[in-house]
Amino acid sequence: MMANKEERWEIEGFILFVLMIVISVLLSKVEGKGQFLKFLFLDVLFINLTGVFMLVSGLALLGLGLYLIFSKKAADPKKLTWVLPLFLLLWIGLGIGLLQDIRDNLLDVGNYIVGNIAEEEVVIVKFKRIPAHNNTLYEYTFSDGRQLVEKYSGKGFAAIQEGATYRIRYLPRSQKLLNIHRVD
Repeated sequence: MMANKEERWEIEGFILFVLMIVISVLLSKVEGKGQFLKFLFLDVLFINLTGVFMLVSGLALLGLGLYLIFSKKAADPKKLTWVLPLFLLLWIGLGIGLLQDIRDNLLDVGNYIVGNIAEEEVVIVKFKRIPAHNNTLYEYTFSDGRQLVEKYSGKGFAAIQEGATYRIRYLPRSQKLLNIHRVD
């Protein structure tokens, strides 16, 4: 029995490894890799998958808790009936909160892979650095009034001269900035 579990983990690990190689090959063909990889690993894989895990595990705990309460197998069913909903409300609520951008994020991964990246020339009329908890946010205001707030740093992201024209490339759904270059 133990060998089957080990073999299954080896197969799943191999499938994950092959999937990572395929994704890496697809991503290597498109520019703006560094910022996209930050987006992919932080926003899509870490934040969104943590949300999926919290949602699924919360629903599983709900099922387990209800089973223990109704089958009278819980050590203290009365305590479980008020502790379980509070815990699950917090746990599932956090999971849903982490999943709020998953649709746009997944669509942007697909857009990036097929090369559908928005590109335009803009005049940045106002640039502001906003200190945040563990990093700095960069706020760009364009001449047409649109604003873009970026949490990732990168070459050129902070070296902005107000009033100058820049070529920006960004993901169309989430508007994650991939790169920015001054147009001379």
